[in-house]
Amino acid sequence: MQELERDEAELFDDYMEFVMTYGYITLYAAAFPLSSAITVIFIYMELRSDLFKIDKLARRMNSRKVHSIGVWEYVLMAMSYFSIFTNIWLAFVASD
Repeated sequence: MQELERDEAELFDDYMEFVMTYGYITLYAAAFPLSSAITVIFIYMELRSDLFKIDKLARRMNSRKVHSIGVWEYVLMAMSYFSIFTNIWLAFVASD
């Protein structure tokens, strides 16, 4: 009964946080290469807090099989292609 009183887990915000983090890492990797190493620590803490939220605060989600992450896959792919041009531009502007 306690499970039914909890709020439903909302994954949209979690996906949004990780896509934004991925964007910061890939789009500006040429400007601050150490950001990838720093972000590993941030992502670990974020995963632990999300695990706590899903386990203790939110209602258990109904599991179902899916073949992709939906529209987020296209967002990540577009960011990846755009980051290529961003990093090339940053390297071009920063070089002497």
